[in-house]
Amino acid sequence: MSLFQQTDEKLIQKALNGNQSAWRKLVARYEKCVYQYALRMTSNPDDALDLMQDTFISVCRSLKEFRGDSGFKTWVLRIAHFRCIEFYRRRKWFADESELQTITMPEEQSCPELAFGQQQSQAQLMELMKRL
Repeated sequence: MSLFQQTDEKLIQKALNGNQSAWRKLVARYEKCVYQYALRMTSNPDDALDLMQDTFISVCRSLKEFRGDSGFKTWVLRIAHFRCIEFYRRRKWFADESELQTITMPEEQSCPELAFGQQQSQAQLMELMKRL
């Protein structure tokens, strides 16, 4: 983070006070990571864009509920994860485990923080899809 870059906490507070520039900075800071996650989960650029938009709409609506128990990025990606689950519920799409395991992005395009939880997230998503 550069010397002049504002922290997430400051941007969140400003956004909650109606500062649209602060909101745009938050979105710009995390949109690529959210898009890459959604693309990895759907393998479709258009669906990934829709999921990214849905994620940030949810983040905007829930911003006042962000408590700071985890990092803002973690919170945003958790919302993105739930939007992906809802996406599959709406589509009533069922995949077997071998299809789900092939949905990956090249290493240089993924967020390093997501690599750690990728297998666990896929297993959780597969389990939820089986329950549908």
